[in-house]
Amino acid sequence: MSKYETYVSERKIPIIIGIAGHMDLRSEEERTILKAKTKEIFGEFRKNYPNTPLTVMTSLARGADILAAEAAIEESIPIICPLALPKDEFINDFDGFPEEKERFDLCLSHAENQELFVGWANGVAAENCREQDMRDLQYERQGRYVSNYCNILVAFWNSAPPSESAGTSVVVDYTLRDIAFERSEEIKEIGIPETRPVYQIVTPRQKDNGAVPENAFSVNKYYCPIGHCDEECKAAKAAFKLKMSRIEQYNRDVCKYKRWLKRLETKEYKKEDSITTLISSDAELFLMNHYLSADGLSVKQKKERNTVFKIGLVIVIISSICLGLSVNQSSILFLILLSAAFLFLKFFAGAVNKQKRHEKFVDYRAMAECLRVQIYWNHIGIDKQAQNYMLKNQKYMLDWVQSSVRNIVYIDSVKNTASKESEENVNASIRHWVDGQIKYFGDKLKVFDKKHKPRGFLLSLTENLTYITPILLAVLMYVNEQVVSVPYFGYITSAASVLLVVFPYVSIWLFGEKELEKVKTLKSRYSWDLLFFRAVSEQIEQVKQEKDRQARLAKLETVGAMEIVETGNWASMVRFDTPELPNI
Repeated sequence: MSKYETYVSERKIPIIIGIAGHMDLRSEEERTILKAKTKEIFGEFRKNYPNTPLTVMTSLARGADILAAEAAIEESIPIICPLALPKDEFINDFDGFPEEKERFDLCLSHAENQELFVGWANGVAAENCREQDMRDLQYERQGRYVSNYCNILVAFWNSAPPSESAGTSVVVDYTLRDIAFERSEEIKEIGIPETRPVYQIVTPRQKDNGAVPENAFSVNKYYCPIGHCDEECKAAKAAFKLKMSRIEQYNRDVCKYKRWLKRLETKEYKKEDSITTLISSDAELFLMNHYLSADGLSVKQKKERNTVFKIGLVIVIISSICLGLSVNQSSILFLILLSAAFLFLKFFAGAVNKQKRHEKFVDYRAMAECLRVQIYWNHIGIDKQAQNYMLKNQKYMLDWVQSSVRNIVYIDSVKNTASKESEENVNASIRHWVDGQIKYFGDKLKVFDKKHKPRGFLLSLTENLTYITPILLAVLMYVNEQVVSVPYFGYITSAASVLLVVFPYVSIWLFGEKELEKVKTLKSRYSWDLLFFRAVSEQIEQVKQEKDRQARLAKLETVGAMEIVETGNWASMVRFDTPELPNI
């Protein structure tokens, strides 16, 4: 099984480690030291994130790029090699360096895609790429390409300030500042800005004329541009570690629930109207597998959260009834033990909340929806990246999701290409996507009133009972002590007391926490979505009759962008309990 096939089967999100560095390394002895330092960095990430696979992105230029590739191969880490020039032209840079050429050929043979080219920079073409200034532009493009698609940059750098457009110092500065790289104005407005840390291995070079820095071969870690204050660097470091830990948690859940996910897919995703029926080639298998995992994990988190709460509720009810029946003659002891059971439930609920199942549910849901849109876009030939449509105001919640989706989409694009536009693919996507959404939201609205009207009444009743529960308990205990002649009255009092205490929690379980306001919001949201998709469907039919295929693609592109933004807004709403309808 190849390393790529391992990703497909394991469905994990990798950490992509980019490489930048000097071409003119000095001696073989120093190369050995630098390789050992590189392996130490790989080992650090493997230790901190044991469930997360690594991928090394290196452009295989002479010197540091090839050295890092060799270290990755020796550590059984897959490599992606985006070349600054087409392969046949790129190898000309190895003229006069036969040993480096051998190393290049060996490393490239291990690459996931051996013909990966970063594309031509503005003004550069095959006809003029041998001119030195044009070649410099291509190496600059290659450096920024690596920076754009990595999670962390390892730089073999002597700490010298920028002196050339394609130098390592320029790539380091670009990585730490997140300078926009050939983004459209639209993406600049809505894309989440993302800086990436740089691990510098202080590297002497031949160009330094024998001068060796005092801290040669040491490793420096930068989380924000050099010279920024400590507070900013600490915040950037914390944000990066949080992002990586969320990716690690996701991969851990993929491993933990692997069998459950397989069963869910067999049961739920084999239906005729399932998105999986759109798979037409291996090019879509990678994205589809990750979508199914994210979608399944979101379902699992919601189920486990409810299950754990139900278990805690049952424990309290049973223990409260048993305590009440056993000590019904001692009201004070009963109140003490019942209060202890009440506190246990509060503690149990707090422990459940600390597991952040709710946060993971909304995050996994956002990831699944983003990947679902990407699958449809790829299927009909729309060349867009879904993660770029997440809003900036969602950064602190969903930046790890954006980074994860980018990694998934990028690795898929390295091995495959998006489907070409075809009438069959477009029609199938419309049928599954737009028509499917109309059916989904229509069915939701049909059951809303039937399901949630009684919930609203009972929830209001529950809230009122919660306020008067202490008074009712006091009255019942007083009557229990005074009316001793009534047979089994103590048992009746105990049972009534238990019901009064646990009824609010039963109501929360049955009718949902803060459900009343959210039900109204959800109904308005679903109504809006249903009207939107009906309008889109009508517009698609109109342009279909006019045989305007580009207009149909434009409509589907708009649908995808809207869905990604909507999903992020929904994640914000659920996380912070601040319901807000989308702007119409």
